[in-house]
Order: sequence, then C-alpha cells, then structure tokens
Amino acid sequence: KLTGRKTGGTHIVIIEDRYFACACNQKDGIAYILGMDVTDLIAAGFIEPGKSKNERLGIYDRESGVAFLDSFLRGVSDNKRPPFTISYITLNCDAVDERDKDDYILDFVDVIINGIRGTDIFAYMDDNDFLILFPK
Repeated sequence: KLTGRKTGGTHIVIIEDRYFACACNQKDGIAYILGMDVTDLIAAGFIEPGKSKNERLGIYDRESGVAFLDSFLRGVSDNKRPPFTISYITLNCDAVDERDKDDYILDFVDVIINGIRGTDIFAYMDDNDFLILFPK
C-alpha cells in the first residue's frame, strides 16, 4: 500500500505502515523516490506531518515553526530529543522590485527545499523571515 501527502519539497510516504520522508523526482514518466525511514522520529514526536503549511510557499507556517522550535527546546532540556541546529534567515529583498518580490521569495524557498534533508523543518515566519531546524 502506497499513500502519500505533500509536505513542502518533501513527501511523507507510507509504505507497509512505515513512514518515509522522500524527495520525489519524476523523469520519463517514472517516479524516483529517494528518502529515509522516519517512522521512529514520527512516533517519538520529532516530526509531526500534520502541522499547517503556508499555502503560497508550501512550507510550514509561523505557528508550526514556533511549535516545532518549542517542542525541540523542551525535548532537548528533558533529554528526550537529540540536539539540533537552528537557522533564522532574513531574506534581503531591498534591491528587488516589489513586482518581483514574490518570485524572488519563491525561488529562495525552492533552493532551500532542494538543499535540506527530509527531516529538516523549514518554516515561513513573517515577511522575509524563515526558520530552519536541523535535527542531528
């Protein structure tokens, strides 16, 4: 049984009751799925595929980003989660014409999505601000 749900640049795919974070690429009518088994991370609450997304960007929204960060911080202090690295990015759009700003942000999001792992958390925080959590 193969089912899936899009989560930004990654899919959460369920195969025989196991969850996989996958980057999918379709070429010549064949879908190639490269990913890792994240069932144990989901069971431990490390990844929550049900979090809400920013519809326009296809990544987690501010509320979900803050919830993930809070969860990670509580988990590390309780020694229940592995350490993680946090990156807070403010995208400089000053030199970009207002008409092109949306495309500029979408291009940035696409580059980040294609460069991070399926277990990393990427969230749109506000205006030009983004949060990435990199679990170790």
